Amino acid sequence: MGKELLHSQMREMVSLSEKGVSLIGIKTSRDFWRLKSKLTGVHYGSKTKPSDEYELDEFPYASTLEGGDEPSVSWVLESENSSHGAALKAFYGTHKLEEGDQFIVKLSD
Repeated sequence: MGKELLHSQMREMVSLSEKGVSLIGIKTSRDFWRLKSKLTGVHYGSKTKPSDEYELDEFPYASTLEGGDEPSVSWVLESENSSHGAALKAFYGTHKLEEGDQFIVKLSD
């Protein structure tokens, strides 16, 4: 995330555009979240739920050993969290990862 817009973000951008919100300069997921933050007043790490379609998500993933202590938590769209969870589960299955197996998560900006 960060470099490309997600399908759900693109759909929301269409809706925002139809409401007259300027989307000039919105090219990445990070740009999108900055715009959303500006429009809603809800910022990354906020304890205030933006709307019913959001839920908290954590990193490192709760399904990993590192995910249990003090993960970074932020609000994400429930649909994106669900699809990402499904992709993570598929990743574990495809690579036959079992409890205790190590893998690297490379973050990009």
